[in-house]
Amino acid sequence: MIGGVGSSISARPVRIDYDGPLPQGGYFVARSRTIRVLILGRMFLVNNDPNPAAELIKSRTKIYPYVPGGEGTSIAEFLSGDAKLGRITEPPPTVFREGSGVVMNTIPPNDFSFYESLNEVVQQEPATALDPELMGPLAAIGIIKGKPFAPDAPG
Repeated sequence: MIGGVGSSISARPVRIDYDGPLPQGGYFVARSRTIRVLILGRMFLVNNDPNPAAELIKSRTKIYPYVPGGEGTSIAEFLSGDAKLGRITEPPPTVFREGSGVVMNTIPPNDFSFYESLNEVVQQEPATALDPELMGPLAAIGIIKGKPFAPDAPG
């Protein structure tokens, strides 16, 4: 868990394949083992009303890309010549998507398409995204990174 009740942090999630400069001081850099990064938070209703919690999230959450030479780049990097000053610009506004009332199925399929979906994830993510303990059983049923999923016909 990052943060806690009433806390504030500055975090920079980083994709597994990112090899550029990273912020130095005051930031928690979280390296993801996957290409996709999902950020979740939890708030509580106030007097059974979701609006105060939603407004608090919108007012305090800022998500924007790191720009080398901007906020998060240490003074030492500038003084040593390792970083150039970045252009001072306002970060783009964070976009929130309203999901209330949107119908979505979060239950995975319970037929053969489950394995096709699982194979799709394995093919899209880096080979190191899953632990060997998970990749072994998947390989046993024919889901292997870089290979087509073609299970044997039932005999």
